[in-house]
Order: sequence, then C-alpha cells, then structure tokens
Amino acid sequence: MKQSKRLSALIITLVMMLTLTGCSLDMDFMKLGWDGVVKGEVIWENPKRNQDKIAEETKPEEETTEPEDEEETEVVTEVNEKGETVTKTVKKSSNGTSAPASNGTATNQQSGSTAGKTNSNAGGQTAPTNNSGNSNTPAAPTTADIVNTYKTAANKIKSNTSGVTCTRTREKYVELGGNISGLSAGIVKSAFSEKDDTKAKVVTGSSIKNDFIVEKQSYVCNLTEADVKSATMTKSGDNTIIVIKVKDDTDQAQNYSNKAVSATAVSDLAVPLSVGKLKYMACKDVYIEATINAAGQLINLHSYMPAYFYATDEYFAVALEQWWTISYS
Repeated sequence: MKQSKRLSALIITLVMMLTLTGCSLDMDFMKLGWDGVVKGEVIWENPKRNQDKIAEETKPEEETTEPEDEEETEVVTEVNEKGETVTKTVKKSSNGTSAPASNGTATNQQSGSTAGKTNSNAGGQTAPTNNSGNSNTPAAPTTADIVNTYKTAANKIKSNTSGVTCTRTREKYVELGGNISGLSAGIVKSAFSEKDDTKAKVVTGSSIKNDFIVEKQSYVCNLTEADVKSATMTKSGDNTIIVIKVKDDTDQAQNYSNKAVSATAVSDLAVPLSVGKLKYMACKDVYIEATINAAGQLINLHSYMPAYFYATDEYFAVALEQWWTISYS
C-alpha cells in the first residue's frame, strides 16, 4: 500500500514536470511554492531545505534572562551613641527590612544642644569654644593683688615669731658717687665704706622685730598699691616669685622706702652726718624680690636700696643690698 502511494506520487510528479513549458529539471520547486511533499511523503529532496533544516537544528538556544529586580534604597536618619545625628543610605530587602547600603555620615547636629560648643567641624565632630563672657585663662593679678600677697606672707614673720628663724646670708655696700667734701666726706667714708659681708647673721624670737626688714618696725611690708612703681608675680615650680619696685622718696621722711626696706637702719648710720653738711636722706630705685612657698610662707628675700644723702649743694650715695632666708619649725 505504501509503495502504491509512492508510485502514484512519482507519476504525478513526472506529469507535472513534462507539462510545464520551459521548466528545467533543476528547478527549485520550493521557490515556486512546492515543498516536495505529497500526502505527507517527501518525494523530492531539496539540498537547500536540508541545509536550512541543519542550520535550524544547530542554532544555539537564545539565553533568556529574567530582569533583576531594581534595588530599592531609602535614606534613614538616626542618632548614634555619641548623640550625633547620622544619615545612612540603606537598601530594602524582599522581606521589607532595611540593610545598610553605605557607611553613615554624621551630620552637624546633636541630640540636645550643648552650651559652649560649635558643630562646625566636618563629620559632626564638635570643638569647644569659650562661653559668652567666660574664659579658661585666669585673669592676670593686679598690682594690688601682688602687694597684698607679699604683705600677707611677710608680715606673718613678725606677728608670730615662734619657730621662725631669719638668716642674713649676705650684706653688701656699694658707693654710687657724690661730691661731698670736708668733714662730712670723712664721716661718710668711715660709715659707708664698701663691703661685701657673707658672714651669716641669725635672728630669732624678739630680735626679729628690731633686726629683720624693716628694722624697729612691727611689719616687714607696709606698702599699698599707691606706693609702687610696678609689681610682677611668676611661678617657679611650687613657689611664687614676687618683684616689687618702690616709688622714689619725695621728702626727708623716706615716705615710700621705709615701708619696704631698711631705711631706718641706714638713717641711723647717717646720724653722724648731721654734724657736718648733710641734712637728710632719700631713697631711689628701691626694689624687693621675694620667694613664697606653696604654704604661703616667705622663704627668701632680697632687698636693694640706694640711699642718697643731701646737703644744700652736695650729696653722697650708697646702695645697701641684703639677702635673707627664712625657715619655719
């Protein structure tokens, strides 16, 4: 039966080929609309069809890729443990939660403002600034402060001499010049000859009042701010160093110097001069340098006192310098 079908198809094909005028045996029937199949049987093999079939079978399958879901992100702002407001960019996962997408950057804000700080630094860091009207630097002491600090420490020595020892470690006289002549010149040369005495002189008890600066007075310092040219106070370890420069005397009573140095003692030495031409004494360029310990006690004192003795048209000048140490028991 199958062979009969093939034979019938072949006969029909031959008839068609012979009846087509001008057709050659190498015609491409597929281009003419016939595929060479009769009743489901291929009765003519077209090489091109075979090539197309092979190409179709060997054609690689096109890869199909499913489009990835676009990553959704959102900006989240939160406050970290330092109190800084942090802005983060996070991505949303399929379960709706957020995961960090980038490192958070601290903004220039804090939860709760802090007085005396500014948030101008990058990254949310804060830098301290001075509060309005306030300063971390202590105010420099005034002249009055310095004078009172020295006066308080020094005057304790005479107000309570118990357990106090004052030792003069050095005393020095230096002539500063003059034009005195005659009898007074001889007396002056005798009383104020230059010397540098390093023999220790120890003073304790009731002798402190008469022999320690200022001699024969109940005080070591009786200065006020008005008596002072200048005053400085500096730290040296645990100690405080004070330097006070006293105003020059303006009358015969040593109106400034006798509040801080041994003007009375020098004046006593000058008593013999009253027999001669010299009439009065005044001091210039006087200063003291004091060391006060952490307990507020005067422990060292250096005094410098230039004394000028005057007559009508003559004078003589000498500088008295002393160094003292004070101990307490």
